[in-house]
Amino acid sequence: MLTPAAARDIDRAFPGFPLDSIPADIPAWLEPRPWPFDVCPAWMTADEAIAVWVDWPNRADRDRPHAPRFAVEDMRGGFDLLETDDWRAVLAFLATINPEACPCSP
Repeated sequence: MLTPAAARDIDRAFPGFPLDSIPADIPAWLEPRPWPFDVCPAWMTADEAIAVWVDWPNRADRDRPHAPRFAVEDMRGGFDLLETDDWRAVLAFLATINPEACPCSP
């Protein structure tokens, strides 16, 4: 669930980003890390090894309009582990990383 502080930070970093389009079931073990120099909001593991990017819902608003809306990135290697428009696929993938803390089953 998006906390008021996270909503405020995302709104500051990404003016106009539709907060109601952010999935409500982002795992609690991911911390919001909105940074205004990024193209969209991200949530990261505490060690910053994994990032989950939630891009703008409207493709025309994205930095890469052809790219899927959600991405899971290995921040240490700098490559995407998953890119998809399906949030359930993101949750299933995250369950393989931290099955005890993910709100879904793969």
